[in-house]
Parts: sequence; C-alpha cells; structure tokens
Amino acid sequence: MLNFPDFGQKELKAKLASIEGTDEKFVHEVAGCLTTFGSGGAHYGEKGIWEGDIVDIDFASLYPHIMVVYNLASRKIKNTNRIKDLMEQRLEFKKMKDSRANSLKIVINSLFGVSGDPNSEIYDSEACFSVCACGQLILTKLTEHIQDLGTVINLNTDGCFMLLNKGVTHEELEKRANEAAEEIGIPVEFDYYVKMIQRSVNEYIALASDGSYHSKGKIWKERNELDNDCPIIQKALINYIRYGGYRSFIESNTDLESFQMIIRKGGKFKALYQGYVSPETRLGDTNRVFACVHRTGGVIKQKFDDTVVKYPALPENIKVDNGDVRDKQCPFWLDKGWYIHEVEKILEEWNLIPKPKVTSTLDMFMEGL
Repeated sequence: MLNFPDFGQKELKAKLASIEGTDEKFVHEVAGCLTTFGSGGAHYGEKGIWEGDIVDIDFASLYPHIMVVYNLASRKIKNTNRIKDLMEQRLEFKKMKDSRANSLKIVINSLFGVSGDPNSEIYDSEACFSVCACGQLILTKLTEHIQDLGTVINLNTDGCFMLLNKGVTHEELEKRANEAAEEIGIPVEFDYYVKMIQRSVNEYIALASDGSYHSKGKIWKERNELDNDCPIIQKALINYIRYGGYRSFIESNTDLESFQMIIRKGGKFKALYQGYVSPETRLGDTNRVFACVHRTGGVIKQKFDDTVVKYPALPENIKVDNGDVRDKQCPFWLDKGWYIHEVEKILEEWNLIPKPKVTSTLDMFMEGL
C-alpha cells in the first residue's frame, strides 16, 4: 500500500493494509455502526424507515480528489494536474447545470477503475487499492466527527446518510462536516430529505420535501427509451412513497406501453415458446409481452439439450405485441391485477405494507363457529 495519512485511524489503516491483494473483508465499528470494510469500499446500511431531517453528505469526486491531493494516482500517469483540471471543469459545468458535467464525471471516475484493470495502460494495483483504502479512512473520519449530531443510516464508499437529532440545524451540521472536509482537503456536498426507506446499503429511496427523490437499486430506477421494462411498477412504487396509493394508480393508467415487459432469449438458450414447445408457439429472440386475463400460457425457455425451464418473473398468462404500442390504450385483456400484485410483493419485502396473514383451514373453520 502506498503512503498516505491515517486520519487518526491507525488500527483501521493497519487492518486495511493486511487485506491488500485479497478479497477479504472485515467489520469495524464506525459511530456505533458495524461497518464492512474491504477492497470495494466501506459499507453499512440496515433495513428500516426513517422520517425527519435527513442529510446526505457526499465527498465531491472522492477518488479523483484522493489521487490528486494525496498523490495516489496510478504511477503510470505522468501529469496528475490534468485530473485536477478535469474536476474543476466538471464543477463549473455542474454549477451551470450543463449536462457535460455528467459526462466528465464518468471520465474522471473511470481513472480509478482502469488503474485496477490488468489490461489497462495505467494499471497499478497498489495505487488502486491505496485510493480505496484512503477513501474508507476519510469516510470514517467524517462520520466520527459528526456522529453526535444524529443517527447514521447509511455509509457507502464516498458519503453517508444521517437522521439529524432534533434541534440540530443544517448550519451546525454543515459547519461540523466542513471542519472535517477542510482537514482532509476534499470538499463535501449536502442534500436534504424528509423520509428514507432502506432495504440494504445499495437499496434505498430518500424523498425530499418537494417530492423529488434520490434512490439506489433496480426497482427504483427510472425508466427511459432504452430501458423501459415494466415502468408501471416503478411509477406505482414512487406514487406510493409520495402519496400512499398504488392500486388506483395502476387501475386508472390507460397507457399500454407502461405495462410492457421485454423478454430476450439470450445466448444460453435455443428458443423461446409460449405455453409449450411447438413451431406454432415459438417466439422471436426479443419480445414485448403483457399480463393477460385469458389462459394463453406463459413463456418457457428451451435449452440446447431441448429441456425447458420457465421464464422467471413473468405472469402465468401473457400476450405478445411486438408492434408499435406508443399512444396505444390498454385493451380489455390486460391483467392489471398481476401488476398490482407485483407491487404488493415489493412493498411487503420492504415492510411497507403488512404481509397477508396465512390462514389454515382449521382457523377458517373455527372462525365460522
């Protein structure tokens, strides 16, 4: 591991040094949280729901800053000033709300990733691990410096979520966090929320007072034209978080495209079929399907040895429509109940609604007496 400060965390730095070059992880307590440390960063996040004054504190471009401030960039990069120039340019774009800020962020952050790739021209595994280890010490330093101001909800690589104690102002929190940031030499950024729902460290949604939100995890991911698989479920979940309803939201939606599910054969399978294997039921390699109220059968995948398996996470009965469904209204055969049930399963998994009580035949008999 290359040389860099321990930020008052000598024991933690020694533990990190001991796992260099391995996939090992260890647990270390940070601000009362049993946090996992390893070559992928520091992580903590338990399942729960929090309401109140919640802050997300993030280091701005943490890894690139570490490369420049502590001279931990790949030793094959001769001019680290160029990294600094790119970061400054990105911040200017961000202030201007210029979309090029996101493009520069990808370029800058990729410098860390490629330094750990043996096929890269700037491969330097020691520098790569040192950047990650330094980042974990920095996150620990920040968190412990502000720990008395609230309850830590999430620690993840370059920042933390915290539920502030009653009476703690944003000014007080920012002053304290900036003290640590100035000592470290890397700026921090603040975002505030009123509610946070978390399933794990990489699965959460935080809702702001204006209805906007920040999320992590597949189910909360906003769909787009290139990734538009079953957008009604994500929209219904967001509607539930904001307003408390999902059933009427789905039932009143008339846009067929919102209910589409995209299925693909993939390279490990020979063919897709609907219901059973037959030339008449064979589907294309990529299809748009919908839940159907009629008994049409589901989708099965045929392996190269001709055995078949059920296509996962699909309805028992589907309708295929590979035509243009834009601006198309929902037809009578669309089974909206299936989509409602899928939303309910997710809400149950996140403890947002109670799981249905499983009633035995004996219980039902006794209730009837």
